Amino acid sequence: MNRANPLCALSLVALASTLAHADAPGFTLTSPDFRADSPISEIHVFNGDGCTGQDRSPALSWQGAPAGTKSYVITMFDLDERGSPSGWWHWVLYNIPATTTQLPQNAAAEKGGKLPAAATRGKTDYGTSAYDGPCPGKG
Repeated sequence: MNRANPLCALSLVALASTLAHADAPGFTLTSPDFRADSPISEIHVFNGDGCTGQDRSPALSWQGAPAGTKSYVITMFDLDERGSPSGWWHWVLYNIPATTTQLPQNAAAEKGGKLPAAATRGKTDYGTSAYDGPCPGKG
């Protein structure tokens, strides 16, 4: 993946009482850690496989969830991963309580993270249940 134009798709989905409301027009996800048209910071890059980042999950905040939201799901999927024909899962987190509207930076650390108690971690393609940042190729 090109550091200047990362194609990792970070998404947050509100699991509403009905799917008809899942794409509410006022629902927004923001992060102070990412800027449009800027390279991903080394703090969020994987530490391993030739990359020397800090592997910290980004701080996130969201608002405008549809009425009836029961929980949230966060996924980070890399469509540009060349080593896999189907892309690469960097982060999977679900059962985030509907009362949660933000996560601090590094909340998804395997040890010492600050996730809500009810949140459930899914496995990444690295085989862990923590945030595993992208490992962009050179150039």
